Order: sequence, then C-alpha cells, then structure tokens
Amino acid sequence: TPDHCEVLVDIKPVDASAPVIKSQVNLPASWNGKKLQFGGGGYNGVLITGVQASRNAPPDVPMPLTRGYMTAGTDSGHQTGATDVAYAFALNAEALVNYAYASYKKTNDAAVQIGLVFYGHRPVKSYYLGASEGGREAMMMAQRYPQDYDGIISIDPVMNFTGLQTFGNYLGGIVQS
Repeated sequence: TPDHCEVLVDIKPVDASAPVIKSQVNLPASWNGKKLQFGGGGYNGVLITGVQASRNAPPDVPMPLTRGYMTAGTDSGHQTGATDVAYAFALNAEALVNYAYASYKKTNDAAVQIGLVFYGHRPVKSYYLGASEGGREAMMMAQRYPQDYDGIISIDPVMNFTGLQTFGNYLGGIVQS
C-alpha cells in the first residue's frame, strides 16, 4: 500500500445498548481528490478496511488506495466474533437500522469530514462499490442518498434477502436429511 494515514472511527449509537459503528478511512499522501467507499458482505460484522482491490478487478490493476483514492469501509454497525450468532445484532432496533442503511451513510459523512480536515476540501468525486450484500448496500445508497455519490457500482446485489435466507434454510435441511 502507498503512504497513507489510516483513521479508525467509532461512531457512537443513540441507544446505549446498541453496538458502535466501526469504520476505517484511509487518506493517501498523494490524493486524487476522489473517495471510494466499499460495501460489506453477508451479515457483515467485520470491519471493511478499504485497503483492498476493487471487486472483480484483474490482479494487475492497482488497488484504489494505490491509485490515490481516499477509501472507507465499515462493519455495518456491529461486530461478530467467531462464536457469535451472525444475525443476533438484529435484536437491537438501532443496530438493525445501521445494518440496513444508516451505518453506510454515517461512514460516508465521517469520511467526507475527515477528508475535509485532512486535505482542506471535500472529495471532488465520491463513489460506492459493493457486491452481493455490499451490492444491496449500494442500491440503498442510490435510493436514499443519491446526492452523496457521483457513481454507485452494485454487483450482484442481494435484493430479496428474505428469500435468500429462506432458500439457505431449505438447502440446510436437505443437506442434513
């Protein structure tokens, strides 16, 4: 990775029983003026650092951070350990809303403010990239906050989440039979 400043952010919940939103913003020393926010996957719960290649990019394409993009990612508002039930966060209303859409907006807003303080101006272009669950997140950003992004890339979005989970339960029953 190129020289960059890594900023770890904890966004505190309104509900004291809800988990914090963990986000990471990466500020390259040589900034191209653009921001790229990465989406998560599955039930999330793991910090997306923003220090990775773009989804479906060939191996010879440099990472966005290497190309001068300020990058950002989040855990979607909850942390899932190895022994935790992946969807247990949904028992808390604020954590569920954060997973649905709010943590990505809050991460975007934090990244823009951090960029403003660090570089002295906001990004001239801002993008969101996600696939599968991250693709659903990208679609939510397009529907709820289109003014925040100049481009949104949604690859294979999980649009029928309930159907997907029901199908997974069905397959689990077949495998165990």
